[in-house]
This record gives sequence, structure tokens and C-alpha cells, in this order.
Amino acid sequence: MIEHTVRLTGVPGTFQASSFTEWIGHLVDVTGLDPALHHVLKAVENTEDGTASTLTIVTIRDDGPDLAAAMSVRVGTPTCPVRAFVAGTQVSAAQMEAPLQVGAPVRVGDQHYTVQAVSYPARQPDGTTTGDDYQRADLVAADGTPFDVRTLGGAPAALAGLFGGA
Repeated sequence: MIEHTVRLTGVPGTFQASSFTEWIGHLVDVTGLDPALHHVLKAVENTEDGTASTLTIVTIRDDGPDLAAAMSVRVGTPTCPVRAFVAGTQVSAAQMEAPLQVGAPVRVGDQHYTVQAVSYPARQPDGTTTGDDYQRADLVAADGTPFDVRTLGGAPAALAGLFGGA
């Protein structure tokens, strides 16, 4: 895991006390950071006068999505609600940008899993649904092989597309 600190500045009043706080724990796109890696906003600190916002972002290698943090924040992108289960107990729920596939690696926090089975419990044979339509993903613990983090190179560049925008 690599941790980045990004400081955004502006004129007084640019940033409110709650600026960016709704994104804590979510995947974010940051210009200058490798889009092949996962970037999760860990913390935000905004100045009282609104002239700066300091973002702490953690970057991890793509070992599959973290179901504890995965929430689509890209406007206009359809999502798939997923509920993850281990030994019959729900361990996480997420809004993924695509359904999970059998054999896919995923994480829930620091624990690594493999998708063992997927189903759609609310879908009926006649095409109707009963209750919430979601994908159920049954997970099994991965083999525990540690993962390495790819080097990102230099410092982050301009942050014009901070949260998925251009």
C-alpha cells in the first residue's frame, strides 16, 4: 500500500468544512495516479478559512475490488448491487461497476477472497423479480499469497479530474 497526500488550494471560502468528506472510504480517480491501481480516499483535512483541502489517498495494486470500499462514483455509470457472503454470512455489500465473475479475486478490507459462486436470488424464471435485485457472491478465502505494490513513479500531477471528471 502506498499513501499519498494531496493538497488543493484556492481563494478563501473555496473549500467548506465538509468538502470531499463524503468520498472518504470510496474509490477515487486522481489525475497523475495510475488508473490501473485502486485509489481510496482515506482522510480529508480542510482549513478553517477555506483556502486549502488536504486529501490522504491510499493506493493498492489491483487484487480485485475491495468490497468494503467499492462504490461507483462515476456519474452516468450503471451499477450492480453486490452482497458478498462467506460461509453463509454476509460480510459486505457494494455497488460495483460490473457484476462479479466466478474465480475473480476480491478483497474485504485486508482479507483476500476468491468468488466461488454467483447468483441472483430475487430473479424468477419468468423474468420478474421479488424483493431487491442484487448479485449474491459466495466467497472463499484466497491462498494468502501477499501482493506487491507497483511503483507509481513521480509525484501526482494536476488534479483537474480528481473524482472522475476531466
